[in-house]
Amino acid sequence: MKKKIIILSLISSLAILCLSGCSSEVKQTNKELTVYIGFKEADMKSAVAVYKQKYPEVNVNVIESKLGDKWDEEAALNEESSFLSELMSGKGVDVFQMQWYWDMDKVKESGMLADLSEFYEKDTTFDKENYNQAVMDSALYEGKRLYIPLSYSIPLLLSTESILKKEDFHVENCKDFVSFRKETEKWREHKSLGRKLFRLGKTTTFNLSATGYGLVDFHTKRINLDSEEIKDYFRWCKAALAEDEKDGSNYIYGGLEGAAALRDGKIIFENSLQAYGYGDIVRNCRAINTFDKSVMLPIRNLEGGVTAMIESAVGVRGNSVNKQNAYNFIKVLLSDDVQRTPGAQVKGAIPVSYKVMEDIVYPPTSNTTFGEEINGFPKDCPVFAKEQQEEFMRYTKEVNKACFLPKWRNKLMEAMQPYFNGEMSYEECIKQAKEQVELYLSE
Repeated sequence: MKKKIIILSLISSLAILCLSGCSSEVKQTNKELTVYIGFKEADMKSAVAVYKQKYPEVNVNVIESKLGDKWDEEAALNEESSFLSELMSGKGVDVFQMQWYWDMDKVKESGMLADLSEFYEKDTTFDKENYNQAVMDSALYEGKRLYIPLSYSIPLLLSTESILKKEDFHVENCKDFVSFRKETEKWREHKSLGRKLFRLGKTTTFNLSATGYGLVDFHTKRINLDSEEIKDYFRWCKAALAEDEKDGSNYIYGGLEGAAALRDGKIIFENSLQAYGYGDIVRNCRAINTFDKSVMLPIRNLEGGVTAMIESAVGVRGNSVNKQNAYNFIKVLLSDDVQRTPGAQVKGAIPVSYKVMEDIVYPPTSNTTFGEEINGFPKDCPVFAKEQQEEFMRYTKEVNKACFLPKWRNKLMEAMQPYFNGEMSYEECIKQAKEQVELYLSE
């Protein structure tokens, strides 16, 4: 977490420098290509090997993380800080990956990233139908295509048929975020004693972007918290957060805790957070299927679609003289051969390619043994059936918006804590929240 905070600070502090250092057009030479391979980026390493074979005339330089296979947070921080400093001063590598914890709202404004539109739009060999276009188009900013997404996640909740029937919760009424929120409030009026809405109360605040509320105007550096709809949203958050265990003991992952909580009658929905990806959804569904029939419910936005969160993407330095080479490298990176490389897939994330998801990611995930009994579930659980996978993929095809997790959300939710804790009125709290978020936006 320390690394992510400092990296975000670095991005903010160097953004102004980058505006002057990266934004001007440069003459293209396309004689070489410099690639950055970050910690455990197996796909980038594989792509370099394939690219060299396909384009032997290009001189390829590689700058690779020195961390090896062992994680060292301080060393990683120093390495990534140096890497970002070079990029934002208009120097360094041509092509690199970006991770979910980057402050992409500020990166987009900085001029650090090259516009890939001319290459992407004119490319007649790239099978765009194989890629989730709503996710791909998250890269569009002021008419420019600033990156190519590699993987993403969607906000998804898990429950069971029996629980929903017993609790009289009607998922068919949840056509958009507002109708979902109202259905949960209706449920609270008659809910079973001791049953919570979510296992993790922060599902509400974490998934602010999933709701589709457009609170921030980046051009004016202002945030709007004055509407009744937003007030209703924060009331909803407060009610869910009040159900959290006081010691935070419910904030644990990796051991089928969600399936166990559903089995034991503690919750109506297992949560969807950044750390809770596709693999965990499959594992929990398989565990649920040992005692009931699992139900998946996406958190829909105001328009009734699904908002995806970008997990990783690949970009090109804004003033690179090798943009065509870099774009060709990105196409190699997205190819099936590279994506089949062991370790190429971000753990738990959904690849932007439908074909990669169906042919490479789904098959082994659907039926691998758990290795041991976990939380009372057998090591051999029912498979994640093809019809369940098809249902999951339908939800990915309902994505109509996508973005990196906005970092101003952290500032907003920190400022709203006194309201959530009952220490400050809503009106007082949004006043300080506005001040803190707008200060962050203007930095």
